[in-house]
Amino acid sequence: MGIKMNNSMVFMENIENLVQQTKMTYIDAVMHYCEENKLEPETAGKMIGGKLKQNIQDEAEDLHLIERTSKLPL
Repeated sequence: MGIKMNNSMVFMENIENLVQQTKMTYIDAVMHYCEENKLEPETAGKMIGGKLKQNIQDEAEDLHLIERTSKLPL
């Protein structure tokens, strides 16, 4: 369990860095990372969590790839 959690944290940090450095979208950054590291997108999906998952969901909603979820007004 510890190794998987560590790999997941490293993966998410790499994606965040890629987005910040290249100005890619989160979805594009995940796909680019998978291509560069010969990683299946399904495997990457299991390593996505927390804020990264929320950022990808927000992006997908903005692109109308998934239905918007209800959000509390701020």
